[in-house]
Amino acid sequence: MTTTTVKVLDQVLLVQLEPHIWSARKKLQNEDLTRVQSSDLPPSDLASLGSKKIIDTEKLKVFDRLKKRAHRACEASGVRFLGGYAISLTKVGEVAKELDKIEAEWAKEKADFLANYQGYVNDWLAAHPNWAHCIKGSVTTKGRVEEAIGFTWQAIQVREHKGKNANVLNRGMARQVSGLSEQLFKEIAASAGDMLDKTLLGKDKVSQHSLQRVRQLRDKLHDLCFLNPAAKPLVDSIDYTLSLLPTTGSIEGIALMLCSSW
Repeated sequence: MTTTTVKVLDQVLLVQLEPHIWSARKKLQNEDLTRVQSSDLPPSDLASLGSKKIIDTEKLKVFDRLKKRAHRACEASGVRFLGGYAISLTKVGEVAKELDKIEAEWAKEKADFLANYQGYVNDWLAAHPNWAHCIKGSVTTKGRVEEAIGFTWQAIQVREHKGKNANVLNRGMARQVSGLSEQLFKEIAASAGDMLDKTLLGKDKVSQHSLQRVRQLRDKLHDLCFLNPAAKPLVDSIDYTLSLLPTTGSIEGIALMLCSSW
């Protein structure tokens, strides 16, 4: 590995997320349809594209929200890397606290879901009495559902291989690390474009809260500027622009134009 690659790995941890959400779906079998007329199809909220729901899947949405929150926490400070996120050592502690909080909330929501699971099945049967035979034969046991729902995360120190065939074995890792710089700017550009479209364009004025996204992007660049020297001047430019903006009240007129120039 090059000195630059080793230096980068010394300044980051690889954070990997492992959220698992039960689908609450089973394959729609031929026998599910043998008791009904050919013209009598199951309702769309029960079955679609060859699968059927065992419960109302809205009951599982809380896990999807927690999953997205975990990814947002990592994306705010890190860059996509090896199936996870490369996060600066200066920020990983802060991210870890948020992920621990999410893990605790996930455990609570899982316990609540399991406690109410049979009730959710009964409600679904009551909502689809004509298709009870289709649902009853495919109900997943509570134990299997418990195994299918979970959230864990880990932070890993990535190191180069120093033994035999090190040059060959480290080649792929070196390519991954060298791509972090491009990935950083790609992610910043995508987030900035999304912010511009949703927050600034077409507005006569915006609130101070609207600048929070800018500050988050600025902090991400600052914490990961060791990936590319070009990040530092960009951070300085954002800092200068922010210094010209009012710190209270709405942002409008020339100040808003300055924001849009990012």
